[in-house]
Amino acid sequence: MPYVPRRRVSQSQWEAANYTGKVFYQAMLRSPHAEAFFASDIRARLMRGLWMLSGDAPPGARWQPVSDPGVPAIAPAVPDGLPPWLTDADLDYLEAEFRHSGFTGGLNYYRNCDRNWELTPFLDGARISQPALFVAGEKDPVLDFLADEFAALEQNVPRLVAKTLIPRAGPWIQQERPEEVNRLLIEFFQKHKTIAPSR
Repeated sequence: MPYVPRRRVSQSQWEAANYTGKVFYQAMLRSPHAEAFFASDIRARLMRGLWMLSGDAPPGARWQPVSDPGVPAIAPAVPDGLPPWLTDADLDYLEAEFRHSGFTGGLNYYRNCDRNWELTPFLDGARISQPALFVAGEKDPVLDFLADEFAALEQNVPRLVAKTLIPRAGPWIQQERPEEVNRLLIEFFQKHKTIAPSR
């Protein structure tokens, strides 16, 4: 996701200002009922989430980060088989890990966003000063709701080497387009490698 400098308002205040009367997905993830939602059918939820966010999902079936509380949610159908970039072994592994750990750890990140904001006023104006490569799938929905941050990457990451969008891919670029991602990473590291001091 694009680098998001510390905002003047907290995450929940930002959501309220930008999505008045709607529910931004992070508000749902902060809900005390979120664990039960995900745990109801772990494998199906994982499959649906992976597919709906991927570049393979057609426009009408793509995940939407904002919902209307007055409109009943209808879960779109998912394909019968797995997309070519996902194997049964991958899904087995993810399902087993979430059955073991649950979802609370990941969900607590979203529950703590406002507190993190309150504790970090010293980060006002902070930019990323290291050489950096930005790579995302062109169909990653994060690029829509963080469009301003994406447009401002060069300003907030002054040593940005490249800003690359991979066609027809969603946020799972390492799985959806592994060869291209590996090529971009290797080129970046070869160009910006540092030599560790000898001992």
